[in-house]
Amino acid sequence: MTNGVDKAVLDRWTREILRVHDKLDDQKMDNLRICKEIREPLNDLYEAASNAGLGSKAFKAHIKAELAKRAYEKRLSNIEPEDEDDAAIYAMMREIATPGDLFDAAAKSHEAKDKASKKRADNSKTIDSLADNDDDKHVAANVTALSGIKQLPN
Repeated sequence: MTNGVDKAVLDRWTREILRVHDKLDDQKMDNLRICKEIREPLNDLYEAASNAGLGSKAFKAHIKAELAKRAYEKRLSNIEPEDEDDAAIYAMMREIATPGDLFDAAAKSHEAKDKASKKRADNSKTIDSLADNDDDKHVAANVTALSGIKQLPN
């Protein structure tokens, strides 16, 4: 026993936990391989759609919205209200907020985030260039200050 911990117990439970993590990692790798195989034709399909006259960026945005609508509908269909009041509320929500409304709002929000992100990136470049100039000035000032100091003997 070291530091109040039985080494045999520690080793046993460490092995058990790591064994489960190994199984998880193996499963993740299998899933990634399968998903990659399924995903392979997507680029060719997008290219064929583009060659058929669909704008690449707009078409991909359309597909993304369609996938989001499917996910929304799937999620709603899996909701199990706890009682009649919940069922009424869910029904009311479905009538008020159709997937189209939600995705239009999400698209506008995404566009706003993109604009804000670009603005932050532009500001960051400006700040970086100012920092570069300040760094250059700082280095030059240090070189000037240190130029008068004689080298110390070894």
